[in-house]
Amino acid sequence: MIRFKLQAEPANFDARCRKRGLRWLRANPRYEGRPYDYWSEFDPQLRDAFNGLCGYCAMLVMKAQVDHFIPVALLKGQGKDTLAYEWSNYRYGEGILNQKKGKHKILDPFEVGDDWFEVLLPSLQLVITPNVPRRKRKLAEFTLEKLGLRDSEVVVRYRREWFKMYQERKLTLDGLRQSAPLVARAVERELLEGRDWRRKHTPGDAGSHQGILGSATKTSIARKPSSPPRGTSRTSSAGRRLSTSTPTSTTAWSSTSPRSGNLSPGRRPGPTGTTHGRQVRVVVHRQAIAGERAGKIERCESES
Repeated sequence: MIRFKLQAEPANFDARCRKRGLRWLRANPRYEGRPYDYWSEFDPQLRDAFNGLCGYCAMLVMKAQVDHFIPVALLKGQGKDTLAYEWSNYRYGEGILNQKKGKHKILDPFEVGDDWFEVLLPSLQLVITPNVPRRKRKLAEFTLEKLGLRDSEVVVRYRREWFKMYQERKLTLDGLRQSAPLVARAVERELLEGRDWRRKHTPGDAGSHQGILGSATKTSIARKPSSPPRGTSRTSSAGRRLSTSTPTSTTAWSSTSPRSGNLSPGRRPGPTGTTHGRQVRVVVHRQAIAGERAGKIERCESES
């Protein structure tokens, strides 16, 4: 969770939701279940107020919705059913997390400290930091447990997908900050310690932090990277063999397209340091040589 700021209600909220809702409550004092839904109309505005992020897992998610922070099921019994139509009672919540919340009291995204939680790498689990005040610590633990924010499948899957996009250079660090800010903060902490998860090198590689920061500000040169010497490979923590060659920036890489032969920007270097386009050309060239040799042999046999 991260801290969100309550935004001003939409200009037409009072007329379209609050006043209509209050009229409905006066006309139906003995209603059963939920009051009439006038709030879903403002789902897009609420999404914008939370920058598209779920207020509980603090990530861009597939589907979120208007969540009444004080649950609708409790409002009538507490004599607060007018809060069903109050903008200040709405949070933008992922559907499954909203269901898990139910009638329970949890930490309010408008009151949580911005440094109360952090994501650990590579497990992508969410933990409580020492910055949580003692009076809020029990509620923070309950929120993690009830919503499954620590390590539930649905939440970790979202974190893993955003982290994977960053690792594969499909998402910049700035993009990660906008999509999954807690994951981005975890990456930033690792960068300060010299670990670049995009390169997947071991901790302590000399100059790694300098290279990472420099690559974000310098324009790369479109040239073929040198291939690593044979036998220079290592094994990652997951058991995958990784090349020790210096990674090449993908911002300005160009190679020859195997179809048209023209320069096509944006092609990434292959796993052995050669471009995918060059690998295709080598294969095509070998096939051409083989075909030419076959043609010579066939002509020789016909002449004889």
